[in-house]
Amino acid sequence: TVGEVLTVEKAIVSHMLPEYMGKNCTHCFKIMKAPYPCFTCTKVMFCSYKCRKAAMNSYHKYECKLVDLFLASGMSIICFLAYRSITQKSLQWFKENRSKFDDHDEKSGQSKNQQEVYESSDY
Repeated sequence: TVGEVLTVEKAIVSHMLPEYMGKNCTHCFKIMKAPYPCFTCTKVMFCSYKCRKAAMNSYHKYECKLVDLFLASGMSIICFLAYRSITQKSLQWFKENRSKFDDHDEKSGQSKNQQEVYESSDY
């Protein structure tokens, strides 16, 4: 039926739009009533101790000192998402899962009309 939820899926990566920073929790995006600040930077806030701890134990410890630079540069939300996709996992995770990245599907995401093969080193 119209309006019926078929499925809910957790995003692989997400980042708040800069205009909502300070109004919404950096980790879960909920509107904050009594924000918990980051101990180091001034741009991000969290709605709870739990969200702050989760962020600090994953991506925010890497992003923290760069938030001001990223915002001042005017970079797009796509750049924030790309950076977050790397920082939400530890270096150890990437080392342990390196083989997953070696055997990628070169045709993934291509249209039927596309003939050339995507090469990640071709930039």
